[in-house]
Amino acid sequence: MRLPVSRRLTVGLLASLTLFALPRAGLSQKPEKVKFDSFDGVELHGSFYPGGNGKLSPAVILLNPTGIDRIKAGWDELARELQDKYSVLTFDFRGHGESDTVRPNFWTYPRNQKLKGAKATKTTISYKDFRPDYWPVLVNDILAAKRFLDQQNDADRCNSSNLIVIGADDGAALGAFYMTAEWKREIPNLRQPRNQWPVGGADLACAVWLGIHTSVRGTNFPISRWFKETPQMPRVPMDFLCSADDTRTRATAGSLERALKSNRQSNKLTRVTPVKEARRLSGMDLVRKSVEARADIKKYLNEVMEARGTNAPSKKDPENIPIVEIPLEYFLARGS
Repeated sequence: MRLPVSRRLTVGLLASLTLFALPRAGLSQKPEKVKFDSFDGVELHGSFYPGGNGKLSPAVILLNPTGIDRIKAGWDELARELQDKYSVLTFDFRGHGESDTVRPNFWTYPRNQKLKGAKATKTTISYKDFRPDYWPVLVNDILAAKRFLDQQNDADRCNSSNLIVIGADDGAALGAFYMTAEWKREIPNLRQPRNQWPVGGADLACAVWLGIHTSVRGTNFPISRWFKETPQMPRVPMDFLCSADDTRTRATAGSLERALKSNRQSNKLTRVTPVKEARRLSGMDLVRKSVEARADIKKYLNEVMEARGTNAPSKKDPENIPIVEIPLEYFLARGS
């Protein structure tokens, strides 16, 4: 029996109102301001974008170039575009943006005592006070970011057993350093107990590098050596994104891709992606100014996750794993 016109209009209106009142899958949640500590007592600040698939959402860390904070870097649009399937974290490295507060124990570490203006009563730091050889220490902030994601994993807000690292410029180089450290965590002569190093390389799903530098800022150690000398690194798929017109960054990307593919076990999804739309754009500008680049990133992540399959969520229990320091000398001096 057909309802009268007035009844049909009323029912339709109520249904529409109900539809808009209910949360819908795929709608991006607003980013949350978060904070977490580094091993040496820096209060790191970031933005967490919860994924649309909750505890099944792979975790993404976005790494800024140094010298700029996460807001000025311009990750927000990409983070929101990824949010339907992925949980995303962007944060300020120590001494950048909001990550300028330090605990009293910060000054007990010899490296930190060499910062310009260092004194036990100082409560803030700035990257402008960093010595050239201090920049590699920032890799520990990525380790702290992973620990934060492990906490979100245990709260059923992401799946950090599937970790994606996306970095720009020298932030990408730090990301490659971090991934190397994760794979090498079980080497006995790292001088740290095996059970005190956070969950490592098996969680690494893939990486996307935007204008990656050839070495970590403050060092001359070539990233290509890590790629060649760490047997597991070539197995992790990596996409080197660059402008089709930028011959310099395209050449760097090509050389690093070849370093990975010199290993017979290199991943078939490792590649260089020239972005035709991006006229000589590099690094963060690819994300900020190129719709095609953002679309390429999302397409690549989906392709990798389809090929990899999603690692089942598992409890990480980060609260019972001490925060430790990555031994910089081991990696930068030997690389193996």
